[in-house]
Amino acid sequence: DIAVYEGEFVNFAGVVFEPKPVQRPGPPIWFGGEGPAARRRVARYGDGWYPVGRNPKFPLDTVELFKAGMDDVARMTEEAGRDPSAIDVAMYAPWCRLGEPIMDGGRRLPFTGSAQAIADDVGAFEAAGLGTLLLNLEAPEAEATIGQCEAFAEALKIN
Repeated sequence: DIAVYEGEFVNFAGVVFEPKPVQRPGPPIWFGGEGPAARRRVARYGDGWYPVGRNPKFPLDTVELFKAGMDDVARMTEEAGRDPSAIDVAMYAPWCRLGEPIMDGGRRLPFTGSAQAIADDVGAFEAAGLGTLLLNLEAPEAEATIGQCEAFAEALKIN
């Protein structure tokens, strides 16, 4: 629309603002959670889904479990009349460790172990629909955290 303003220090009239930026109703809405209620919320209303992989009640810490969760969200999104491919997905993996793998019931947790094993895990989760992976490389001291981040980036050749 044509802008008009009369103020203490400036006055103007007939000013046109074109082209206008693309408008959306607000920032993207992300829903966290792993269980059925969180999946329903993201399917109906969300722009993004943010589960944590190690919820003991609804674990998503294997590619198979994560893929089943993704399939569930996609199914419910379609049922809600929405496009599943429009939903971004990020997951937090607080158990990440380069070097000695973390074992759980005889199986290696993903994102633990050798650089190649972690790279393979990243690829498998991405193929299952994961868009963003957040890894916990935190250590008790800042210098150790920085060291872990640098070692991880070097081992996986991350720029």
